Amino acid sequence: MGRYLDNLRPLVDEETFEATRRIVNEFVEPDGPGPTIQRALLGRREAMDNWAYTWWLKDMYLAVPLPLPINSNPGMVFPPRQFRGFSDIARYAARITMGLSSYKERLDRKEIEVERATSREKGQPLCMAQYYRLMTSYRVPGNPSDSLISTEPDGPNPNQHVIVACRNKFYAVHLRKDGKILTEEEVAGHMLAILDTGTDTTAPALGLLTSTQRHFWAENRESLLGYEENRNSLELIENSLALVCLDHHPLGEEFCRKDGVNGLCYEHSTSEAVALINVLETIIDTCNNISSNEVIPCTIALQELTWIAPNQLTRAINEAARSIDNLIEDFDYYVYHFDGYGKRFIKSCKVSPDAYVQMALQLAYYKLYGKLTATYESASTRRFRLGRVDCIRSATWEALQWAEEKLALFDAAMKKQTEIMVDNIMGQGIDIHLLGLREQAKLIGRLPDLFQDKSYKILNHFGLSTSQVATKIGFMGYGPVVPDGYGASYNIHEDSVIFCLSAFYSSEQTSTSRFAQSLEESFNTMQTLLQIRL
Repeated sequence: MGRYLDNLRPLVDEETFEATRRIVNEFVEPDGPGPTIQRALLGRREAMDNWAYTWWLKDMYLAVPLPLPINSNPGMVFPPRQFRGFSDIARYAARITMGLSSYKERLDRKEIEVERATSREKGQPLCMAQYYRLMTSYRVPGNPSDSLISTEPDGPNPNQHVIVACRNKFYAVHLRKDGKILTEEEVAGHMLAILDTGTDTTAPALGLLTSTQRHFWAENRESLLGYEENRNSLELIENSLALVCLDHHPLGEEFCRKDGVNGLCYEHSTSEAVALINVLETIIDTCNNISSNEVIPCTIALQELTWIAPNQLTRAINEAARSIDNLIEDFDYYVYHFDGYGKRFIKSCKVSPDAYVQMALQLAYYKLYGKLTATYESASTRRFRLGRVDCIRSATWEALQWAEEKLALFDAAMKKQTEIMVDNIMGQGIDIHLLGLREQAKLIGRLPDLFQDKSYKILNHFGLSTSQVATKIGFMGYGPVVPDGYGASYNIHEDSVIFCLSAFYSSEQTSTSRFAQSLEESFNTMQTLLQIRL
């Protein structure tokens, strides 16, 4: 509770802070609700591998009703490629598909090496559970909450297939079935056959339904499940390794070939980016030696999914199309490449590159708004069984003092940022514990005033949602978590930093271009300070 007040202090005025301090004092008194809830929470800990995981998963993902695109699932852009025609696209899609299939086989054989911590008690083994949820999980929509199910509850399935989407149609490409294993050349043939199916787009755009509010998709999914044909098709989708989308750019086939943009969207509830990036980097590296020979179309083991679309779904599909178009139209997204310096210079100043970037983000926000905002930075808790992430809160009192009094207090702010980072990765962050106290209180009875106080809402209104996404290929980004906030992922290179900044145009308070400009000014100011010190 002391740390709770520490994190609240830079975000509220003195009157609000004192009111919350009184609520906290009542909460922690010996006969107050806090000790009772804590004892119950300790009992839960003794009975479970990870007392927080199911609550965390529901709070972070499954109980959030918002559409998954932008609001939840990250998008990753791979290096652009020059496609001369459908054969090139087919071979590229086949190489990625076979790479995922090969990695799934390694997972099935438990050949993935256990990763270990590289700092702060180096060598500790890290939980690998989220790796084994890749390609074996499906998020079922629900109301009031989704559920995350395993598609292989009884162990690895000897059969494998991917779903290929193209022009509103879906196809199952059976990579392994009844002992028959496709070669990469055969998979490329299937991809080409799908691409060559003509330009008929009369099929209903059922896939759009998955982009809607979760309860809306849940209702429409139930309508689809009323027909055996649809149940069979949905079962194939739900049990696939992945979905490969070969759709064209709206401007047409020729534009698509010259465009060459490709990438990934992934379901975030199963894992963090770290579980995907290593395998993706390996797969993309192998794409540099793809054969340029023509591909022979092949339809053996290719299965088109068939549907019966109830009449009422026509309206639902049209509404889904308008909804996702509006969401995209409102999305203010800016890939900002700061090339003034990077990891090399920051390390020469004997400071943590990640903490340094977090301080730049705080200063940039303060320059724009004259205050700080609740800031989320993901911190891996994989040192613990089923651990995912906790929240490094970068908007500290020390960061506020540093931003207000300029750079004289830089060392204190950096020290505090590092302390909070270490606390989180070692399991001593406050957010998961607060979540546990809140959910345990619900089980016991009345929700304490602490969780109904306006300060609790302020502390959890993350105007900045940030994370470092280290990758050698492309970049990864995501949307803001509040309507008037920013998303800010970053990748720190030796002599540059790439930011994926996001906001919503519908907010009059935010602008990614203005934030990028403020970031640049902050980086330059901080460099000047540190060069003087050196």
